Amino acid sequence: MNGKIGEQVEDLFNRTGIMGLGESKHDDKGAARDKGASGWDELGKQTKIHSIQQKENLTSTWKDFGNFCADKQACEKYGVKSVKDYEKVKPEHFEAFIKFKIDEGRMRSTVYQYVSRLEKLEYAVNVYITRREIDPKMQNQESKAQALDKVRAEYREAHKNDKQPNLPRNFSTALENCRQAINKSYEKTGEVVNRKYIDVPGIINNLKKDDYKTAAELQGFGGARVKEISNLTAKNLVDREGNPLPPGQIRLTNTKGGRPRTITVPLDTWYKVKEAIENKGAFKISERSYSNALRKAVEKNGEKFNGTHGLRWSFVDRKFNELSEGEKNVHKIFAKLSRFTGHTRSSISKRYKSGYTQYAKKKK
Repeated sequence: MNGKIGEQVEDLFNRTGIMGLGESKHDDKGAARDKGASGWDELGKQTKIHSIQQKENLTSTWKDFGNFCADKQACEKYGVKSVKDYEKVKPEHFEAFIKFKIDEGRMRSTVYQYVSRLEKLEYAVNVYITRREIDPKMQNQESKAQALDKVRAEYREAHKNDKQPNLPRNFSTALENCRQAINKSYEKTGEVVNRKYIDVPGIINNLKKDDYKTAAELQGFGGARVKEISNLTAKNLVDREGNPLPPGQIRLTNTKGGRPRTITVPLDTWYKVKEAIENKGAFKISERSYSNALRKAVEKNGEKFNGTHGLRWSFVDRKFNELSEGEKNVHKIFAKLSRFTGHTRSSISKRYKSGYTQYAKKKK
């Protein structure tokens, strides 16, 4: 495939016939079943995309995976060769990516979501390759249906004979290995060690680029996700009516779940963001490069790297202690923490504070 990672992802959506916005999801499932799909996993692979949110979720994971595969340093760390073409991706890239996410300290449910979305990527890549074989110019609308039917037939035949699909790109074994790696990583205990960083100021001081220092401050002192602050513009400094926010406040709009929220950060951090927006049009960072730089800063400080998300764990821990001074009702404290962090449930914030999780209980 040609083009940048983002362009390749758009090609996978637009040139394979897997987009089904406005089409009947019920009819699509019925057609998939008629063509041999059985079970939720096969239906998930072989049905089209019927919502903008589903496309956004897939886009995020596919780009994340593609950028990981293109990152020479990250790939070398996990023993694979970097590639910049989805058609050249190998099974070991899937396993390396999932190991990377586990090492970042992502929750079990989140890592499982990555695997499910990568299954859809496997399907899209195979449709792309198959359709190109049918229609070299990739312009014939009929070839989309032919490609979909051919790939579905391969899956149907594989399921019927209980063997691996005979597809141009077969990642089934790798994806199953990913699931086993997830289970193994989370099965040992009913608790997850708190992933906060002990010395956030020290870690920030170890970062060399000023923009990365600012990003770490937005996360560690404001509780933002890295994606939420990777591209801040003038619209993030005003409220929803367009009125300027007070110094120290930033309205996050690129949030998980699409629910905007306003965070409060140190004034010097806020002014650095404001200055970048005024001079450059945006405060913008590369999430991958920032994560790599943060890893070095954390390890230099003698701590274990828990991803950019570790800064949010640190924020929750510090904020909990602050709120506890004036509020004794723990439920109210976690409710406030959820508003600060953008969590939909206070139970999620509770896991951040205590390290508790229900995802990996000891086997009785």
